[in-house]
Amino acid sequence: MAKYKKRSDGRYEKKFDIGYDESGKRQRITVYGKTIAEMDRKIIEIQYQYNIGCYMKSSSMALGTYAHQWLKTRTGIAPATYNGYENIIKNHLKSIERIPLQKLVKSDVVECINALEGHYDLQQRLKVTLNQILNAAIDDKLLATNFVQRIKLPAKRSIQKRRPLTDAEISAIKKCAFTLRERAFVEIAYYTGMRKGEILALNVNDVNLQRHEITVSKSIAFIKNNQPFLKAPKTESSQRIIPIPDALLATLKTYIKSLNTVYLFTKQDGTLMSQSAYIRLWKSIYNKINTQLGGTASTKATDLTMHIFRHNYATLLYYNGIDVKHAQKLLGHSNIKTTLEIYTHFISDETVKEKIYTLSM
Repeated sequence: MAKYKKRSDGRYEKKFDIGYDESGKRQRITVYGKTIAEMDRKIIEIQYQYNIGCYMKSSSMALGTYAHQWLKTRTGIAPATYNGYENIIKNHLKSIERIPLQKLVKSDVVECINALEGHYDLQQRLKVTLNQILNAAIDDKLLATNFVQRIKLPAKRSIQKRRPLTDAEISAIKKCAFTLRERAFVEIAYYTGMRKGEILALNVNDVNLQRHEITVSKSIAFIKNNQPFLKAPKTESSQRIIPIPDALLATLKTYIKSLNTVYLFTKQDGTLMSQSAYIRLWKSIYNKINTQLGGTASTKATDLTMHIFRHNYATLLYYNGIDVKHAQKLLGHSNIKTTLEIYTHFISDETVKEKIYTLSM
């Protein structure tokens, strides 16, 4: 074995190699003992743990520090995914971020998860993020096991089903003094059930006025500083063709004719709509509908959201006799169970386009 030396505090010290890391760099550690025999026993134990892959480096690094280091290694992933990890690390690890990684215990993480009670999706994302962080720490020889993957999340609370538009809201939408752009946005949402990001990604080539069809092949998500980027739709099933009802066709013809940009909805400079620009667009639409319903700037007469338009479209499909399989395709649901939550039973299969073309507010 390597030579040892006696320290001024009376302990014995020995440096020795335990192998090489993945880059080929020699790994050397220092072991201390009150006696030479104790020190040698420690060395034998460390060598054994290293040989069977269980050796852990001694570290006082805090969980938060390691989590930020881990985040920097997450390359080659979608910006939205990266932002999701960053949000969890910055905003939802505060209660445990100063705990040394090697002293973190299951109860610490459980308390952190329970602090997000009522937000099941956040709890799930927190667990997924921590699971990956601890797995990385095992690879870095800082931890021996990962207890996070064995933590069971609290039962997901049943959430209130999305509602369709009310008759009063539909009536208000008809009467609102929307700009042409606002009217086009609202009617696309109403008559196609497209997701927000899918609507914002539409360009003139996606709208076939001759065939009365809209092709959904992309979506917009937002990264840092609210900047938009184009990405594939939510799932493979989200790529679809949606018939344009007659009631929407006239608005689309007029709106597209007025454009001097490729994309249907952009900022004033013609670039893709940022998150803040979208918020301003939706706020203007919402305020006009709210005012028409009798609300004011400080009083809400409706809890209308963009997703209500999507649920409303599904309801329209049901009441216009579109069978569940066709509805699944038109809505871009990857799992038919999602559609069946709205469709309580199968209905007759007839010509789909003819029925959709007749939809109207």
